[in-house]
Parts: sequence; structure tokens; C-alpha cells
Amino acid sequence: MTFNVRLSRPVEVLARQDGRELTEDRRTVVAYVNHGRWLANCPHCNGGIPCYQDRSGVCPDCGHVYRVGWPDERKAIEAVLELRHLAANQNWLPHETVQMLVAENVAHGDRIPVAGRTARSETAQGAR
Repeated sequence: MTFNVRLSRPVEVLARQDGRELTEDRRTVVAYVNHGRWLANCPHCNGGIPCYQDRSGVCPDCGHVYRVGWPDERKAIEAVLELRHLAANQNWLPHETVQMLVAENVAHGDRIPVAGRTARSETAQGAR
């Protein structure tokens, strides 16, 4: 089957490495952040799909290719998460708001985005 999608070259290479054919799946997967990486769950095999802006998502386990659904607040989410010191704490799920992420940063003493720059919140500074 031939179809027109934009694939991330490394993901396409990995999926084809073992001779597996790519399969178009017209479903949309929803992106989330896990340990600082944008991922989605494959509805076909439950594998982890690496997600890249303006690219289709390819499951490296089963070779299914999906459209990726991105949150409208993607840039704001990334701005908050990048201020967390540990990648293990850079997580976001679709039910979480940007305000919830900011509150987590404040609670843990991480910086928060302020008008194009970063600053320690007064609450976080007072806790130190």
C-alpha cells in the first residue's frame, strides 16, 4: 500500500530494519510527554510511538503509521517542563492543564516561565 505521509527518517529506518512493511492506519493518536519525550501509544500493539512535530507517528514495533494529535498549548507545556531539572520529572498527560504543571513546578522548587524568561517563584524561593 502506498500513502503520502511525512515520516521521521530514523523512525522509518527502524521500522523497516527488520523487513517490516509500514501500514497506514487512519486513526489519530494523542501525544503526551514522558521523561521529556513526546510519545503516543499505538492502538494496534500498545507500543510507544515517538512523536515529532509535522510528522506522522510510526510505531517501531508493528509499523503502523498514524496521524498525531497535538495539544493546542504545546509550546506552553514545553516551556514549563523544560525548567524541571530532571528528565524523569518532565511529564505531561492530556488531562493536565498548563496551570497544573506550573503549580507542580512551584511545589517542587523549579523555575516557572515568566514573560519570555524564567524566574524562581516567590513560593518556591520561600520554601528553600
